[in-house]
Amino acid sequence: MYKNAVIPDMNPGSRSFNKSCKPYDMLDSRFTLRSPGMTKHGFTLIELLVVVLIIGILSSVALPQYQKAVRKSRVAEAKTLLRSLGQAEDLYFMATGSTNSLLKEDWENLDISIPGDSANWTFEQEECITGTNGLTGCGVFAVPKRESGYQIEYWSPNYDGGEDLAGNFYCSSSSPEGEHICQGMSMGAKIYDRYPL
Repeated sequence: MYKNAVIPDMNPGSRSFNKSCKPYDMLDSRFTLRSPGMTKHGFTLIELLVVVLIIGILSSVALPQYQKAVRKSRVAEAKTLLRSLGQAEDLYFMATGSTNSLLKEDWENLDISIPGDSANWTFEQEECITGTNGLTGCGVFAVPKRESGYQIEYWSPNYDGGEDLAGNFYCSSSSPEGEHICQGMSMGAKIYDRYPL
């Protein structure tokens, strides 16, 4: 099988012997044995900077959108609770003819289980007004716990306080930051000092 194979003469005196040739040089470098750690390559500083830059850009875009979505879900929770509270107040007034027990400390008189302080909101009572139509309507507020500078309001459909608030939800602010939040959540133009939701 190897009859015609040419075996180089390894004799130093021979012409075919290359003095610079060493036994491991005859092996192809592709088949050189290496330890597993020698084949790993690290990241360059430029590559790391590019990755950090991309992460920074994505976070600057995604974080405000995430905060807006979280705030929107909390406002939806507040609106549900405020409407239920407002309806319970109206029913109480129709049944008793009195608004004396519609203060926050007397809310246990209402036919509804009020989450006195939920995880996200604190609820407050606004005055009840008997309007020119002879009906009495109240307002209730939800004040956020995790943020400040604004509140969510709900006004009973029977409310007649001289402003077009009856039966609607509004965001009112008490600071420039709250004004910005209310403006971002609003579904229409500002009415008086409130933003409709």
